[in-house]
Amino acid sequence: MIDSRENGGLGLTNQALGDINGTFGTGAFMIGSILGGIFVARRGLKHSLFLLCLCLNVPNVIFLFFSLACPSSYPLIATCVSIEKFFWGMGVVGLSIYMMQQIAPGKYRTAHYTFASALMGLNMMLTGMVSGKLQEWLGYRNFFIGVLLAAIPSVLVTLAAPFHHNESNSQENT
Repeated sequence: MIDSRENGGLGLTNQALGDINGTFGTGAFMIGSILGGIFVARRGLKHSLFLLCLCLNVPNVIFLFFSLACPSSYPLIATCVSIEKFFWGMGVVGLSIYMMQQIAPGKYRTAHYTFASALMGLNMMLTGMVSGKLQEWLGYRNFFIGVLLAAIPSVLVTLAAPFHHNESNSQENT
């Protein structure tokens, strides 16, 4: 988003990006997280997980749009970032609740949740280490197409995600 337009970026200043992320993005993330929690509470995690996994991939679609359209309109960019952060917030709720209910129930739930969170963080760190070089090699458009393609296995695996613990029993353990 701050890369120059000549390089395929949006050419935002650090100040503009900070304003968009810090104001609109933070608010949208918080609203998405709250609504994601309500969504899971009403439907149950098993019936919500696939939709929440799709929500986690909305940012990839938004960034593909940015790479194709290269919008220069501040309101459009801020709106797209708000949409991206909103759906990211909803999706993260699904992942967090799954880790709490299915990976971390029982006697050592804090340790199990910590390990699951650490693995999630390790995945983000490792992909972040290579993403910059990969983007430089592929360009933004091809990079984000690749990101969407790489997300397909995780979306498919979500359809078969195991639920070893009953959701109502998991809630009683917390």
